[in-house]
Amino acid sequence: KILELNVREETEKPVIPERRNLTPNEKIILYALVKFPSLNDSEISEITKLPRPSISQTRARLSAGGFLITFNIPNLVKVGSELMALEHIMLEHEAPAGMMGDVISHLNETNNCCSLVASGNELFSLNVYGDYTEYEAIKSRGARFYDEHKLRVLDSGIHPILGVGFFKMQFAPLVYKILDLKVDF
Repeated sequence: KILELNVREETEKPVIPERRNLTPNEKIILYALVKFPSLNDSEISEITKLPRPSISQTRARLSAGGFLITFNIPNLVKVGSELMALEHIMLEHEAPAGMMGDVISHLNETNNCCSLVASGNELFSLNVYGDYTEYEAIKSRGARFYDEHKLRVLDSGIHPILGVGFFKMQFAPLVYKILDLKVDF
């Protein structure tokens, strides 16, 4: 699945996701699925001490209800990327309303943005480039765009992908805390 966020709609009216209270077993299963994403239902059953059919049914309900989102991350080095850049961009106070949608469209057009977190007036993006030449070409086009649209780059850091020793995408501790669990696995 590809996640797509329509920021123009998001900035005009906040969307409040539908909430539902999870049962204690659903909370345990959700945590186990997040902590051990590569395990099958039988292995999750062994860890949680819950029946495998319950795991399968709950997994399906959690996915259908939007509690779980599945996506694949490629090995960036193997697909030909050498450089990673993290940017923090903020809209100037005099920027027109709705400008954040234009900024996100601009980032999406470069096809280098692989992760984006945006609010009403600032965003953080993680971008990947084939090499430094590509990075410089895209950055110079971006600098002109940012100047024209009253944007300020607060921070930007580039790193060779081979030099990145740790890429953390770990949600299990957060789920454990939010669901106030007391399980030990």
